[in-house]
Amino acid sequence: MEKRLIKHVIYGLVLLALIVLVGTILYEIIEDYSFIDALYMTIITISTTGFKEVKPLSDLGRLLTIFLILSGVLTIAYTGGRTVQLIIETQIFRRRRMSKQLDQLKNHYIVCGFGRMGHEVCESLSNNNVPFLVIEKEQDKIEELIEKNILFINGDASNDDILEEAGIKRAKGLAAVVRSDAENVFITLSAKELNKDIYIVSRAIDDAAEFKLKRAGAHRVIKPYELGGKRLVQLLIR
Repeated sequence: MEKRLIKHVIYGLVLLALIVLVGTILYEIIEDYSFIDALYMTIITISTTGFKEVKPLSDLGRLLTIFLILSGVLTIAYTGGRTVQLIIETQIFRRRRMSKQLDQLKNHYIVCGFGRMGHEVCESLSNNNVPFLVIEKEQDKIEELIEKNILFINGDASNDDILEEAGIKRAKGLAAVVRSDAENVFITLSAKELNKDIYIVSRAIDDAAEFKLKRAGAHRVIKPYELGGKRLVQLLIR
């Protein structure tokens, strides 16, 4: 379906280019326009911008203008419609594929946050061929996850529904590595509430957060200035 739509978009763009080329050549022949004037006239006609013609048109020139308006508008509408359809169906296909991949995950690891440490955690998990997914809510990080073709869920990792969508009850471990200590505490509490057996490693900035995270259920707490993401993964997949 996606390949077929791409072909239709390409066909539409090629047809539009041909209409511009034919219109330019015919304006040069019929109205004795220069190349620039003929191209200008063709573009404003196809785009229906309503600018005044270069000079009064002959009857044949008017017929050409009518043809260009009709063919141009129809081609633009067709190509635009197929482009929108392609974008929508690509998003639907991506969601379906992601949903299928999520359903198939078992004994996987959930990485909450795709910041600096989250990057390292994901890279190490990937290098060790360990199944994982990322929960992230910041749009710039989402775009990066799409570019890197990393399985992810867009949402708040402390939300029970998001954790359940991530397969928290089937997961083997969770890394809470968002920027805020408070958020990591909430994520740990939520994860433990949904899966008491899940192994949790979390990051903390200060000592007070370390104590709270352990009380919330984290098995290990890592301070990023003491240990990097690779060490965290070693603890996580032990």
